[in-house]
Amino acid sequence: MSEDYNITLFRLTQEAFSNILKYAHAKNVWIELKRLDKGQRGDISGDRLELLISDDGVGFDVESQAFKSGFGLIGMRERVRALGGTFSVRQNHDRGTRITAVIPIVGSQSQPQNSLTLSQ
Repeated sequence: MSEDYNITLFRLTQEAFSNILKYAHAKNVWIELKRLDKGQRGDISGDRLELLISDDGVGFDVESQAFKSGFGLIGMRERVRALGGTFSVRQNHDRGTRITAVIPIVGSQSQPQNSLTLSQ
């Protein structure tokens, strides 16, 4: 897998945690990174990476505030798009925010499903 994937995943996680620390006042943060070679999520099927980061913080009005000011979420979205992926920000059930990035892995050999879940 290209170093571009590693850098993108690191930067997405770094920016998400920065936003959570600055704005969310969350007690818990969940991060899940999966590599899947079967099924489909949205418009992307086959070999792909799925990154989900969610918190139980105060959240914000995604419709009116996301991508309107600052460069954090915009930069995250553009990094994912540069790799042909999709990026979304939405409310996380009752409280908090959920970020989802799905990035196709182009030109790779399929490998078994790998998953890493961290909780704090």
